[in-house]
Amino acid sequence: MEPVNRLPAHAFLLAGGQSTRFGSDKARYLIWNQPLIVRLHGLLSRACQAVTVLTKQPSKYADLGLICAADRYPEQAPITGLLTALEMSSTEWCFVIACDLPNLSGEFLRELWEGRGGLGVIPLAEDRRQPLAALYHRDSLARFKGAYEQEEFALQKIVSAPGFTTMELSQPQVLANLNTPPDAGKG
Repeated sequence: MEPVNRLPAHAFLLAGGQSTRFGSDKARYLIWNQPLIVRLHGLLSRACQAVTVLTKQPSKYADLGLICAADRYPEQAPITGLLTALEMSSTEWCFVIACDLPNLSGEFLRELWEGRGGLGVIPLAEDRRQPLAALYHRDSLARFKGAYEQEEFALQKIVSAPGFTTMELSQPQVLANLNTPPDAGKG
């Protein structure tokens, strides 16, 4: 039986980065005895109508049983994942979530959903916009497409423009990302 309280949104989990600072594929990092990407996919699946993992190589996660799609743009930049998500979204609103957020929660997703409006809702953490943990309206596609065509790939600049809503989070630690293995540097 399908949960009736899923948000009418398509969630996209971005897993196209190279994990250079991490040293290995952080999406596959085991956290709570499962790969981080599997944990996040499960959370998003319980909260949203549809979930798709976006990556440069969809076969990379085939063994995990996740619905994956290829990023439609050749550049290795976050804007390409965001553009692909907006183009592929099966709903009016879509979440775009980076795959390195181990503290992500359903409460965070609902908080963004309740604040939806304009072209999207961008959370603030430590006074910095977090465009890769945000909720976007499909009408924002034109803004991102225009920036891409002008070779403006800086998401911070794009989401600082009028039309996007920013939201202070009640629990900003939910957006702490995993850039290095937790035990790196421990002697």
